[in-house]
Amino acid sequence: METPDALQTEIGQAVRAERTRRGWSMRELAGRAGVSQPFLSNVENARIYPSVPTLYALASALDIPPAQLMPVVGSPEAPPVHLPATEGSTDTARLVAGGPGRALESYLFDLGPGYADEPAFSHEGEDVVHVLEGMLDVVSGEGEPVRLTAGATLWLDGVALHGWRVPADAPRRTRVLLVTGGRGRK
Repeated sequence: METPDALQTEIGQAVRAERTRRGWSMRELAGRAGVSQPFLSNVENARIYPSVPTLYALASALDIPPAQLMPVVGSPEAPPVHLPATEGSTDTARLVAGGPGRALESYLFDLGPGYADEPAFSHEGEDVVHVLEGMLDVVSGEGEPVRLTAGATLWLDGVALHGWRVPADAPRRTRVLLVTGGRGRK
């Protein structure tokens, strides 16, 4: 097994601290977040990185903003935070600004053709999605997907169930900047 890096350790310690502060067992938090107890154990013991959706699910179960489980970034002395966009994928999300006590979080996603943000989710607050390169189909609520191409920006009400996907026939990777605020996922 590889030695955990500082980020894995910091996320794991934050999840454990929030869970134990509430007097919850691992099984209880896992059930509330929709993950398995062994998976949660791996997160808390810094064996794996949770994906962005899993980090949101854990934060929602704990009734805290996701950034509270991560180190503050966005200053010259703070290293960037890279997380898998989904479990087991090579697609990545990098927290470029935000953290505990910050009103906004900014994520830079690097996604390949066929990437799908599933299942769709909702959270308190709002999102601004800006496509830097490539194309992205965004679904919000029961509406039809909206295709965004490089340079396009879309505002989303976080309370509406939403998600996105890169078309399988996209000619190249897609880079997306997501700025989000008013957290505490539902």
